[in-house]
Amino acid sequence: MKAKTSQRTRKPDTVKVGDVVIKIYQRTRPTVTGGTRTIWEVANYVGGRRRLQSFSEQSAARDEAQRIGRLLSSGESTAANFRGTDAASYGRAVEILRNAGLETPLELVASMHVEGVKILGSEKIVEACREFIRRNPAERVPRTVRQVADELIELKTRRKASERYLQDLRYQLNKLCEKFSVNVDMVTTGDLQLWFDRLDAAPRTVRNIRSAAAALFRFAESRCYIGKGDNPATAPGLRHVRRPHWPGDWTRSRIRSRPEISRARQVYFLR
Repeated sequence: MKAKTSQRTRKPDTVKVGDVVIKIYQRTRPTVTGGTRTIWEVANYVGGRRRLQSFSEQSAARDEAQRIGRLLSSGESTAANFRGTDAASYGRAVEILRNAGLETPLELVASMHVEGVKILGSEKIVEACREFIRRNPAERVPRTVRQVADELIELKTRRKASERYLQDLRYQLNKLCEKFSVNVDMVTTGDLQLWFDRLDAAPRTVRNIRSAAAALFRFAESRCYIGKGDNPATAPGLRHVRRPHWPGDWTRSRIRSRPEISRARQVYFLR
């Protein structure tokens, strides 16, 4: 009678973390050269199905079992289901946030990154941020409209502008300063448009005030008192005040030939 040979089954190693027990199986596997090798497999039951993770070293298998056990015992079953590379990537991401002193959740960081890519149409988010800071410095010097107007007039005086030009500029800017007694970066295109619409003045006067306002905000932009491209007086949404015009068949030569039209009006319509 042929005797039956029995193979003794090796008892799995266990790692216990709290009430969670993770099993580690030692297996022998054949190699392509005809020999054998020993591996250790960690049983991961996250997700309702058993998944075995293989390691060539027992210490690495125990470390992974400890990690899974800690995550399962704290209720983080999704994180426990990470594979080795995913877990390493997650750990590096959290470490980067921690080193930067940020407490922003990782999923919110990912959401902001995706939103930035959608807006830019590319992943050049860092370059876009650098350009934004260059145009909008964090430590911008606050200046009121009056302070900027005084600086502009002082600059024009040093550059030997004519006295008549300076008088007209002061007059127009005084109107602007009386209306807007706030910091220059708080004035919006809508504020200017509403003010221009309510001015009880001739179209030419409104255009002159608008021209002075544009000069003031250009000066503020060059001194970084407002952001680059944030000039409210030259924004596309600001409506132009059109000058009165003669009928289309009134050419320049015809206007000049009319003696009943005063010289002042000829200069106004022909300039």
